[in-house]
Amino acid sequence: NVTAVGSSEGFYLSGAGSSFNLINSVGRSTTSTGIYISSGAVNINITNSTGVSGSSYGIDLSSSGTVNLINSTGISSSNYGIYVATGGANINGSAAYSNTSHGMYISAANVIVD
Repeated sequence: NVTAVGSSEGFYLSGAGSSFNLINSVGRSTTSTGIYISSGAVNINITNSTGVSGSSYGIDLSSSGTVNLINSTGISSSNYGIYVATGGANINGSAAYSNTSHGMYISAANVIVD
């Protein structure tokens, strides 16, 4: 169990070809994204985790690879709870909340929500 709090990202996972497993964790941000996955990361598993943002995205899956988001929650007070614009994602048993915009925003082509 890890909690990361930052004025920018709570968790910022980056690295070309990098693999990450984020389990039972909370990422909080006051000005950006709770959990941010950059475009270089390719094999990502986020399980039982929460991303919270005061002004942007709860969870931003910008990876060029596929992200597995399982039983996790994205919360934003002013934008998207879960945001997927590139790459692919398997979103299973997860929830997304937003006070002013969309709970979940998906524009990427290879996304499965179950």
